[in-house]
Amino acid sequence: MRGRFVAICGLILILAAEPMRAIAEAPKFEQLDEDVRKALQQWEVPGIAVSAIKDGETVLTRGFGVRKAGDSTPVDDRTLFAIASNTKQMTATLLATFVDERRIRWDDRVQNYLPELQLADSYASRELTIRDLLCHRNGLPDYGGDIMWWGATNDRREVLRRVRFVQPSSSFRSKWAYQNTMFTAAGEIAAKLSGESWDATIQKRLFRRIGMNDTLTSTHQLAGQSNVATPHMRVAGKVQIIDWRNLDNGGPAASGISNAHDMGMWIRWLVNETKVDDKPIVNLTSLRELWAPQMVMTVSERDRSLYGTHFRAYGLGWLIRDYHGFQVLCHGGWADGMLSFSVIVPERKAGAVVLTNLHNRDLSVPMAYRILDECLGLPPKDWVSEYWKTLQEREQKQADEFRQREAERHKDTKPSLPLTEFAGTYANDLYGPIDVKLENDQLRLRLSASPTMIADLKHWHHDTFRAIWLDPVAETTFVHFSLNEQGQVSEVKFPMSDFIDPSTYSYKRRGP
Repeated sequence: MRGRFVAICGLILILAAEPMRAIAEAPKFEQLDEDVRKALQQWEVPGIAVSAIKDGETVLTRGFGVRKAGDSTPVDDRTLFAIASNTKQMTATLLATFVDERRIRWDDRVQNYLPELQLADSYASRELTIRDLLCHRNGLPDYGGDIMWWGATNDRREVLRRVRFVQPSSSFRSKWAYQNTMFTAAGEIAAKLSGESWDATIQKRLFRRIGMNDTLTSTHQLAGQSNVATPHMRVAGKVQIIDWRNLDNGGPAASGISNAHDMGMWIRWLVNETKVDDKPIVNLTSLRELWAPQMVMTVSERDRSLYGTHFRAYGLGWLIRDYHGFQVLCHGGWADGMLSFSVIVPERKAGAVVLTNLHNRDLSVPMAYRILDECLGLPPKDWVSEYWKTLQEREQKQADEFRQREAERHKDTKPSLPLTEFAGTYANDLYGPIDVKLENDQLRLRLSASPTMIADLKHWHHDTFRAIWLDPVAETTFVHFSLNEQGQVSEVKFPMSDFIDPSTYSYKRRGP
């Protein structure tokens, strides 16, 4: 009896020690404050909000820095940021709820639900499935057609109608290429099934059930909100405040707005297998399908050296890679003036989210991995310094490329015709008409469906002009005018930018 009593007492002591051991092993983030403050200063990022999950529980959620440069109001865990393409994982999860109800299947043809959605490739139009929408394998080019919705007046229905004019860059399902408009189509399928907008549907089926009560789907919902981060961008080497961009017309791909608190709830819900009060909102089978590799992606030397990556793939709304022997799922978000990143390790019930309010210096990725490493108990690594080196190399490369282009410029040339001959209306099936007018002895270009897309055209050489966009987010591009056999200006070609839509489009002149 005495021996049994001692054994029971020993067991009680062991069990009692378990919570203490868990607390002792919880990440302390002792160095985080200093690391973040140094990074904010070095990267010139005004503010940042973070959340971390370990063993299925929230161990960190807070803000650093300020909401707006030049203002002392601090960022906290309830400060709202644009989460941009992190919205994609949510739209994919929303469709999983309909799969669970057997109202759709992943491999259903899209035309069963959206017959109006046509691609330039008739075979792809016919065979396109819901799965294809969610893993970037439809044959369209990276970001192709994004100006249809990015700050544009086309509604979602019109955006999907115009997709037929985006020319494929590869054969169907042969190549991974990042496509926002296909996620808009996925959101419209959810809207048809629910009888309500995608916005209302995702709020009811996911956000409110999880408890993400601060999360929004439109900049219009920011009216009356007081705790909101301000977007910023480095322009000519200086951080400037810019306006929030309305992304409603590509909403299911990119219009999400949230904070560290709600995003922490999101990733905690995911790593705990979508359970709320021990009841799953999404079945485990569907969750596993979201996280299963659907499309193989290339692994760069940087991926190998920085992450130790052996494979990369895209699932349904998630990028997938291996990291220290674990499957890691992650996604970034790029919106005007804000960058964000979320990463989870389901096997360890761990994850991190970082939200920032600076456009063209992405601190969110290195900071997320710095926090994730601590949650996983990995040796410390100076992620911020590693990414800073890469950032400096990229900025130097961009400067070198422009200097090279400047060196190749034929500075002693003039336009082949008076500037008045270049003025006129030009049209493109995808993006609609553009107007080129002579104002104050200078050509100015306007996209009719994109109110902010206005550029002053500075002569570069021959009949090529440098487009200086008034919208700070649009990068400098080069506009090329062509003459017909009669010596009249008949066409203009130009790309928008590397990020918005890098494809070069031709606009044909209307009328004389």
